[in-house]
Order: sequence, then structure tokens, then C-alpha cells
Amino acid sequence: MSKQSDAASGFAIFVGAILFILAYPFIWLYEQVGGRLLFAIVIGIPTAIFVYKDWKKDQLRKAEEAKPTESAEEKSARKKREAEEFHAQNIQIIQEREQQAQRGVEHNPARVHTVETDDGYLSIEWRQQFDEIKQAWNAGDYDFARAWLQKLAYAITNENTPPEVHEKFKKLMVAFTRDDPLYAEVMSAALPVIEANPGIVQSTLAKQFPQFDAEQFRYAMYYGEIIGDVARVKSGRSYALSAAPVNLPKDQ
Repeated sequence: MSKQSDAASGFAIFVGAILFILAYPFIWLYEQVGGRLLFAIVIGIPTAIFVYKDWKKDQLRKAEEAKPTESAEEKSARKKREAEEFHAQNIQIIQEREQQAQRGVEHNPARVHTVETDDGYLSIEWRQQFDEIKQAWNAGDYDFARAWLQKLAYAITNENTPPEVHEKFKKLMVAFTRDDPLYAEVMSAALPVIEANPGIVQSTLAKQFPQFDAEQFRYAMYYGEIIGDVARVKSGRSYALSAAPVNLPKDQ
């Protein structure tokens, strides 16, 4: 019993000391200012803080309610304007990259390697040219490699090139196109529309994607046909597009 009594006494003393420490500032303040002023301080200050916070919250709510609300038409117009600005920025970025790549081609004529043949005509050294394209591709310079491949495509069409050069160029162009971010971007946007509208004319489809210029769109559709992502049929001065058929393996 004595041990329990001593423990209880010790706990009571401890609690009393804590209460005294907590109450001492108020006792001291009471002795300094008196009971009424102490009551005003203890009750008034917290009440004033609470009232001020509530008033501030109410002012913020009123200011929020006073803001003009955006109608459905205004919201739609704003989103359309933001989308147009976004597309305009994309077009500008893409055009600047293409122009930089083209300037690199034009300002470095030494990259077009030609030799004079026995009959006096100039012929492009295809192997060396292909190697330089591969180097640009491996270095991640897709704009430059793409511009050169398209330039060589025109040259191959206009020159009397051997069939093996045609075949090597096609393999290189197809491999590059499969890895080209621009091709992936165009096809990811255009393929769902082609699948939903089989027979859509290429020139009509291109107008739905102003973020790509005409040359970029023709590039993607042309090699999309070679790769097998789309099927094209001549339609006037353009092409009718459809999703390429999937050839499923026959049952054995």
C-alpha cells in the first residue's frame, strides 16, 4: 500500500507542477493588469483572430463570385483559339527544322558526290551518298537524312540508275521511314481517319491536319503505301486512301 500511495503522491505532485507552470503566466498577468483586463485579453484576442479569419474568408468568396463566368460559347471559342495557336506553333517549329535541313543541303554542295562516266554524263556515287545518310540517321539528324533521301528519290527518278540502286534505296528509305518520328506522328493522326473513311482523297485528308505541310504529308502517304500501312489508288490529281488489308495466315 505504501508504494502505491507514494506513486500516487508523486504523480499528483507532477501534475500539480505542470498545471502551475501553465497557469503561472496568467497569474502573473492577473497581478499586473487585473481581472477584467486579463479576461479581455484571454477571451478578446482569440475571438478577434477568429472573426478576422472568417471575414477574410468571406471576402475571398465574394471576390471569386464576382469574377465573370465563362459561357459555353466563350469556353468553346477559347479552346478553339488555343488549339489554333498550338497548331501554328507546331507548324512553325516543323518548318524551321525543314528549312534548317534544306539549308544544310544547299550550303554543303560537297555532299552531292558525282563522277563523270565514260559517256560524259555525271552520275551520283550512290554508295557514298547512302553511307552519309545512314550517318546522319544514326546521329539522330532525322530532318537532314529525310531531306537527303527525298532529294535522292527525285534524282533516282530522273537518272538512268541501275535496278540494284533502286532496290537499295527502297530498303534504306523504308527502314528510315519506320524509324522516322515525323512519319509516326503523321500516321498516328491520319490512320484513324483513313480507317473510318475508306476512299478519302489524300488532298482532302491533308487539310484536316494543318500542322503538317503538303510535302510532309505526301512523304508519309507515299512511303506508307510502300511499307504497307495504307493503300492508295489514283483519283484525279490525288489518291484515294484506305487502310492496307491485313493478310492473315491461312490454316494449314
